[in-house]
Amino acid sequence: MMLLQALLLAALQGVTEFLPISSSAHLILMRELAGWHDQGLAFDVSLHLGSLGALLLYFRRDLSSLAIGGAESLRCGSLNAQGRVLFMLCLATLPIVCLGLIVVALGFDSELRSPHVIAWANLILAPLLLLADKKRGVQTIESLTMRHALMIGCWQSLSVIPGASRSGVTMTGALMLGYSRQEAVRIAMLLALPSIIGAGLLSGVAAFEADTLPAIHLLVAGTVFSFIAAYASIALLLKVVERIGMLPFVVYRIALGAILLLVLYTA
Repeated sequence: MMLLQALLLAALQGVTEFLPISSSAHLILMRELAGWHDQGLAFDVSLHLGSLGALLLYFRRDLSSLAIGGAESLRCGSLNAQGRVLFMLCLATLPIVCLGLIVVALGFDSELRSPHVIAWANLILAPLLLLADKKRGVQTIESLTMRHALMIGCWQSLSVIPGASRSGVTMTGALMLGYSRQEAVRIAMLLALPSIIGAGLLSGVAAFEADTLPAIHLLVAGTVFSFIAAYASIALLLKVVERIGMLPFVVYRIALGAILLLVLYTA
């Protein structure tokens, strides 16, 4: 893997990780279009580290508050406000863990990684995000209930399909349940934390077992560029959502899906 390839993949992953446009879809498509081989699990770990670092830094106040509230709840034996939110976020993570394990166990993960799946996932799920945006309300993350947490978690689990966009389907679920745009983004970003950590750990274990590592400068470059791009994309997402809404992302995804199908069925 060349340095330029590493930088381009890192920047692409960082930018698309948190925007509702699917990072996995863009990475798969870039490799297909450029004719690149898979960059390897160790490099995937470096990208996850960069995205994780950006998420931790940007939402450090939220995460600190949740951690303190959770620790205090454990000490007292009863849930306080922040401890309750933390519990709901953990509950919302269960569906994607269960479905992800099933998909991997059945060997469907490799079958799903195709341009056709990416195209149809964008065309079907992107309009739902726009519909959900019109149904948004004013609820905040503090009002999460067990029912809402599980429903949002079920929406998030659709992200096992490349092209679905983890942040996109999570925000779709939150908006449909009456949460505001800003709170839907906040929920999606906080729920990204266990997903990124889990994916990074799985890739790390697999990379260690494979015992193959790219050059250290490629790993460092991947982490740094992914961090910078991810941090910028979070800031961009919050500004666009606040001022315009979900329409730009929906239009982009529909165009991407349509162009992909046109290329696939006319080639």
